[in-house]
Amino acid sequence: AAYLELHIEQGPNLEALGARVGVVEGIVGVTWCDVTIDGQAAHAGGSPMHLRHDALVAAAELVSGVDRIARAAGAPTVGTVGRLFVEPNVINTIPGRIVMSADFRHSSGDTLDRLVTEFE
Repeated sequence: AAYLELHIEQGPNLEALGARVGVVEGIVGVTWCDVTIDGQAAHAGGSPMHLRHDALVAAAELVSGVDRIARAAGAPTVGTVGRLFVEPNVINTIPGRIVMSADFRHSSGDTLDRLVTEFE
């Protein structure tokens, strides 16, 4: 008995190779890390830089860290932050809270565990 399931590729790999068809050789595991960062919301104009507790600045470092961790691990590792909520989400207010989600993917469970440990 055999089983055949057709899918479209959800990335640019086949096109980049000029290939018309590809064969799935494995399935990757996925780990999501939900993070909440609490800072202190305040009016942007009246808050000197040295007294700010900007949650978005801390989140920016974590977003950059996800990319750095995934790139350092090498292919086929991928990592992204696909969701980031800023509160209070007002243009002239220092963000007081960030809720974000990081997504790491790899075919090895041990590697996924290592990626999450490094992220934490």
